[in-house]
Amino acid sequence: MTLRTFAPLVLSTAALGNESACISTDGLPFRLKGLFPRLQITVNSGVIALLFNIRVFNAVFQTENLLPFLIYAAFSLAFILNGPMLFLRYESRFKTVLYLLFIVTFLWLVSEGVELSNTYFLYGFAFAFPALFVTNLNFSIKRFYMFSMLFGLLLFFRVDVWGWVLEEPEIKMYNSYLILPFILASFIGLRYYVKNVFLSVLGIVNLLIYVPLFLGIGVRGTYVSLLIFTLLMMLRLNIVRKHSYIVGVSSAVLLAGFMLVDFELLFTWISQVLSDNDMQIYAVDKYLAMFSHGDVSNGRGELYADAFAGFLQSPVWGHGFGLFEQSHDGLYVHNIFLEVLYEGGVLLACIIFYPFYVYFRYLFSSPENDKTYIFLAFLFSVGVSKLFFSGILWNVPPFWLFAGYMFHPLLRKNE
Repeated sequence: MTLRTFAPLVLSTAALGNESACISTDGLPFRLKGLFPRLQITVNSGVIALLFNIRVFNAVFQTENLLPFLIYAAFSLAFILNGPMLFLRYESRFKTVLYLLFIVTFLWLVSEGVELSNTYFLYGFAFAFPALFVTNLNFSIKRFYMFSMLFGLLLFFRVDVWGWVLEEPEIKMYNSYLILPFILASFIGLRYYVKNVFLSVLGIVNLLIYVPLFLGIGVRGTYVSLLIFTLLMMLRLNIVRKHSYIVGVSSAVLLAGFMLVDFELLFTWISQVLSDNDMQIYAVDKYLAMFSHGDVSNGRGELYADAFAGFLQSPVWGHGFGLFEQSHDGLYVHNIFLEVLYEGGVLLACIIFYPFYVYFRYLFSSPENDKTYIFLAFLFSVGVSKLFFSGILWNVPPFWLFAGYMFHPLLRKNE
């Protein structure tokens, strides 16, 4: 099967009349044709949005123990509506193989007495693989954004979000990643679905709530995610693609300038400007604090070095899931590339990083106004870029949603 089999997604209007933001899964083995097609699409969209925003319910219910039950309740509902053949489609074969390899690795780690193996197995079973398999569902992109924004309002009405400004730095970081999807989904809704009054109202309300809050608690990782989304949106413009050489040279020059900038001086100036206007951005203050301590990596540089050294010790097979955290007193790598290389070596890296290869090939082949491109950019910016700086791969459902669509055989070029 060639790469062209995979990219990009084909948009279909079969299930929703003229609604163009519906990902087609032609040949879906079980669809409620003519009976409850809109219900099926709506429920599927809600299930995918729930997995993407599952951490909202951690904040709402103040417990993480409920999350696996919510995920599997939603997954079971999707199974009822879409049928058992959901697991027997072509793309599910690869996902099933990955799942079996995960189980075999888990059993081996148990036999070796790895203490954290149970935790990582629960991560994969509860968060990763449900998200990987729901990418088989036929759903509406527009309704996905709608549910994401509704979850934002649920969070606002159930939690004192403004109190987060006074929380500890670790809590601010967690919550800034939590609200980022609401902001991006709202921008997308207002830009591409402005004629839909309900989505427009949801978008405006979410932006009024979460943009000021984001400025108060946003961390560098979430600002990088915003920057990545902006760059991906620029890359889809035809004018950028026609002048890709000029764009590449300009980017190289900017990168070189970026490396030569005195960031401590720059952030000091930014902080002064904000202070003169009675404003404050948490990420700027945090950077200045790290500069004062002489470590802009926030203590992660040593973790990165240890992870890479561990990879060199076992470059093919790696050391197994959870071994790094166990050997570093509960500290994880804070970088998806080093995490994968340390845990599974080159073999796991070939599997996990393949979606990146497919995605970046797809960037330059999709139409300018392709809503699927925007959806995948949303998934990548929110769900994947976070793992460059924080998080554990196996308990981040948005990454596995992204990976699932990249492994989809129906991601073929629509010419």
